[in-house]
Amino acid sequence: MKKVIYSFFAMAIAAMTMTSCEDVPAPYDYPNNNGGNNDPATTYEPEGDGTLENPFNAAGAIAYASQLESGQESDKDIYIKGKVVSIREQYSTQYGNATFYISQDGTANQQFYIYRALYLGNKKYTNGDLINEGDDVVVCGRITNYNGTYETQQNKAFLYSLNGKSEGGNEQGGGDVEGTAKGSGTQADPFNVVAALKYIYAGQNLDKEVYVKGKISSIDDINTTQYGNATYNITDADNTKNELKIFRGYSLGNEKFTEQDEIKVGDEVVVVGKLLLYQGNTPEMGQGNYIVLLNGKDSKEPETVNTGTYDNPIDVLTALKAGDAEGAWVKGYIVGYVSGDNISTAVFGASGATNLNILIANSADVKDASKCIVVNLPRGEIRSALNLKDNASVLGSQVLLTGNLVAMYGTRALNGVKYAELNGKSYGSKP
Repeated sequence: MKKVIYSFFAMAIAAMTMTSCEDVPAPYDYPNNNGGNNDPATTYEPEGDGTLENPFNAAGAIAYASQLESGQESDKDIYIKGKVVSIREQYSTQYGNATFYISQDGTANQQFYIYRALYLGNKKYTNGDLINEGDDVVVCGRITNYNGTYETQQNKAFLYSLNGKSEGGNEQGGGDVEGTAKGSGTQADPFNVVAALKYIYAGQNLDKEVYVKGKISSIDDINTTQYGNATYNITDADNTKNELKIFRGYSLGNEKFTEQDEIKVGDEVVVVGKLLLYQGNTPEMGQGNYIVLLNGKDSKEPETVNTGTYDNPIDVLTALKAGDAEGAWVKGYIVGYVSGDNISTAVFGASGATNLNILIANSADVKDASKCIVVNLPRGEIRSALNLKDNASVLGSQVLLTGNLVAMYGTRALNGVKYAELNGKSYGSKP
């Protein structure tokens, strides 16, 4: 009797095991369904056109991606809506992106693979809420056919909305860039910043050099030594909300930067180079760009200015703008000296001074080296009377000099000084 009972138990277990196997979904790489259940009774028809107004459902995204060649990426951003099925990689502060599956009904049926997509606002995740299974999402980005798996392209997609919450974000179509696009990107008709951003997000011909016009809103770095390039940001004069980064570009005429004050905040520039979306979320003009026009000028040559006379000398700020000139007359106040061979080694005061040069400025209280010129002191009575090493008391005194304006010390300098007047006394030979 016990043997009969055991036989019934064995048959029941076997039957249960066979029934369970029939409900196991297909593997995630099922070739016809991108990882979902292939039961025709639960198959959804493709819906939507991939726009923000009418996103694809998962089936629509699969149908669209199936038209791509293996390894091919869509030429525009696609919007896809659905429910989170499962999460392969949750958002984290380390990478700022996540990998998960979505489908129309939140089951493994006809799921689409969201691969390493950025967070809300097309930004890297920093902190806050995470996604959960069952969340309603809209994802925006480029999609690809990766060896038969249809998925979003890494760091080229982002979470447009999460359970109805949206922070916008700049999709490749540029629909969230506020403002009016102007210009065609040519030298005669440069893009404004809005047009440049929309051009980037539309994923147009990013291998082509274009021209962009804007005002410098901030400066990250100006390298005047090894690399001679600068990184800064520009905006439109009438719309400062949008910003474009100009990354490691050269100065006017595609020449290296040699002076820290070659550009400043508020300057108007026209820049030429290639645009890109760096790491999928930072619009910029890439390295190798350069300034074509700076405040309307197309050359680094200093403007021609009056170099003064004995009775009407120029001041230091005017001397800084002048080109090379012989016999310039300059008046200023002694404020310090340069300890090395560059204006960056300027010292304000007399402590530790050399007897080879002095710094002069428009007033005795100046402490900004960019507002000073260097005066090289020639051997003889001029050096003996003016140098701070031997004459600390002349610090702050007004001095009148004549000599040759030249480019030295990474700034302007007065060289070959022939005559000087200091505290009512004259030194050298008056021309």
